[in-house]
Amino acid sequence: MSLDDYVALAEEIRDRAQKIAPVFCGFAACIDRVCDLDAVLEALQGHDDKPQSELRKRLVNHAEAGTGGEFDAGWPDGARVFADIRTDRTLPGGSSTQVAQQLAIAGAKPLLALERRDPELLDLLHPNIQFAPQDETMVRQQTLHPVPSHQIIEFSPTQRTVQAPRADRIILRFSDDCFQFDEAFAVFSRAAAGGAGAAMLSGFNALEPDEFDRALTWSRRLALAWKDAGVPVIHMELADFASPDDRQQLLQTFAGICNSVGMNVAELAALVPDVAVDDASIPAAMRGIASNLRLDRVNVHADRWALSFTRADPQTELKAIRYGCLAASARAQAGYAVDPASARLSATLEPCPWPSIRPAENDGHFVSCPAPHLAQPTTTIGLGDSFLAGTLAVLSGVPGTDPN
Repeated sequence: MSLDDYVALAEEIRDRAQKIAPVFCGFAACIDRVCDLDAVLEALQGHDDKPQSELRKRLVNHAEAGTGGEFDAGWPDGARVFADIRTDRTLPGGSSTQVAQQLAIAGAKPLLALERRDPELLDLLHPNIQFAPQDETMVRQQTLHPVPSHQIIEFSPTQRTVQAPRADRIILRFSDDCFQFDEAFAVFSRAAAGGAGAAMLSGFNALEPDEFDRALTWSRRLALAWKDAGVPVIHMELADFASPDDRQQLLQTFAGICNSVGMNVAELAALVPDVAVDDASIPAAMRGIASNLRLDRVNVHADRWALSFTRADPQTELKAIRYGCLAASARAQAGYAVDPASARLSATLEPCPWPSIRPAENDGHFVSCPAPHLAQPTTTIGLGDSFLAGTLAVLSGVPGTDPN
């Protein structure tokens, strides 16, 4: 399969975008302020205070290892220092918000959970994104609490200050307050669930213990309502968790409710720490996760490939991951979410470690495809979210598929 075939699929989806069933997107929202690692390290140079020096050392270690990540800066005054560092781009942030943005750009009309209708964030969002109506009391309350900003620090092999083997990004949080307890969204999505094509959940990895428990209880009740209404795909997107216990609690809370889970290779490795994650072991690890968590679908995405285990139609899954890979690569080249059908990629397709479709032991199939790979991406932020949006566009019923 060539890049032209990927683009032809994207054009087919664009032509039928109005037929994409609504996708519910919850529950993370923030504003991403993207900057370059060189600028950050230079700004932190010479600071002997412990928070600055420790942060600088941690950023250098990540870049030299070629590993991204997400963590709390542990530095209350850090936001003030970073305000003086040049921002390359300001983008909508949070997995669910970025998924909604990608779907909207492709022509769909997703429903986004957004408790706080922050004007700065709203100005960054595509007009196709839908919100549940809020009453005047809700509006007054949320305007007092704008969504937080995250600093996205990007690095690549071309850095001046550090030798990085590959391009990646570090998400630096100064506030963990980005989970959207949007009661209007909860009420509206319950009522509309019968016509939804998919729902996705995210945003659980950066919460204080009390808020984490509250978020699990609140969102589990809502996801159960979606399941009872017949939403065909309820997807949990993993992220970097500081606490493995929190990650396990999250997955067990939604076992039997969410029927789909997605992650990158690093997140897979964290989920199965006793397994040496390589081409030979990844399929078996995914199959084990599906069995343990009662899932119909497990997806892992990487720089050069995507692999799914699915109990549904493998041909539909193949379309889903191909479109998702194209969406991610188009964003990597542009630096922000774009319509995959309009992308003119300078990318290569490398052989995939596995066949396109092969039966799994006992039941289901493994489905894989190469991802259009860019040697020097413009950005690495949000690629997994653009990938997820692409898969959900297909799994929600286009092109020519039956989500049931």
